[in-house]
Amino acid sequence: MRKTPKTNKLRYVGAALLEDESVTLIQAARLVLEIKEALGDEICTINRCREVVSLGLNAIKNKHHTVSFGTAAVECLRSKSHRRPRTLTDIRSIIQKLKKSNPELEQTPLRNISVEDCQSILMNTFTTSRQRHKARLILSGIFSFSVKRGWCDENPILRVDTPFLKEQEIPALTLKEVTLLLKTCMDEFNGTCVAGAALMIFAGIRPQEVERLLWENIAIRDGCVILNSKHTKTGGARHVTILPVLAKWLKFCRDRTKPGPLTPICPKGWTIKWRKIRRRAGWGSRKRSWVPDCLRHTYASYHAKHFKDYNLLQMEMGHRSSSLLRTRYLNMKGISVQTANRFWALTPAKVIEEMEAPAEMPQ
Repeated sequence: MRKTPKTNKLRYVGAALLEDESVTLIQAARLVLEIKEALGDEICTINRCREVVSLGLNAIKNKHHTVSFGTAAVECLRSKSHRRPRTLTDIRSIIQKLKKSNPELEQTPLRNISVEDCQSILMNTFTTSRQRHKARLILSGIFSFSVKRGWCDENPILRVDTPFLKEQEIPALTLKEVTLLLKTCMDEFNGTCVAGAALMIFAGIRPQEVERLLWENIAIRDGCVILNSKHTKTGGARHVTILPVLAKWLKFCRDRTKPGPLTPICPKGWTIKWRKIRRRAGWGSRKRSWVPDCLRHTYASYHAKHFKDYNLLQMEMGHRSSSLLRTRYLNMKGISVQTANRFWALTPAKVIEEMEAPAEMPQ
């Protein structure tokens, strides 16, 4: 009996295995050769081929397991529902601007958005570096959230260059300006705005943080202002030292208004009242506009000049490193050691005394 060659047997078995498939034996052989060529010098075993096929199947599944940018943005916002209303409003505003300038973005699958797409979206939507910087952060948050959900494999925004930001120089208020601002607070609205102003000037607390504080957060015995995570901009708690001059201002306010522990530091209608006080003190015109956070910069500059301790100042301001402090917050131009000494001695009694003799007010 004539024996069938071994090669023919293998061909027969291979053809039988592929009988109901749309792949021919030759195509299957060519596929194996392609795998071998892709592996290079590595030995092409059947187990290695199975691994390649398995990884390929997972890649195909992942390619189709995604959602549109619009859906990802909605879900990301939902996950941040615990954040402050103002923060959520900012995020929504940026997302709406992105969708308005790029209508196709709403339905675009996340996996189809490339690094180049992200760069183009930012450039098309925003005109300033600061706007692009903020939008980049929000887009990065959406993609990072989506990576965790398995809707995409990477955050393409991380490969988009961060827009260069030239920080605006924010000078510290002069001693005369600080004195006038505090005196105006004392004279207007029955002095109810004094505590908030004093905390910004002599403790460097941000305007939005001051609005969230209650008198129970003023720990006079412990010598600090307690800012919990719900109070701060970054969500991290910190304690700010109540220096002697601030202690006198807080005592001045307590004696006048006698607030309870749960009384807010800032009076009702604070935003409007604070704006009016600034205008009456000389700010608000085109020639002399009010710079946001200038009081925090004032605190940092006078603190550094007087105490000469950057590590302490970094801790008081709640910064993770001293780099931001050195590059943005310190502007000691025109501040002498003597002026800094006067700043930290600017008590309520001293402000009244200085305003009664304006000609002798320190410059």
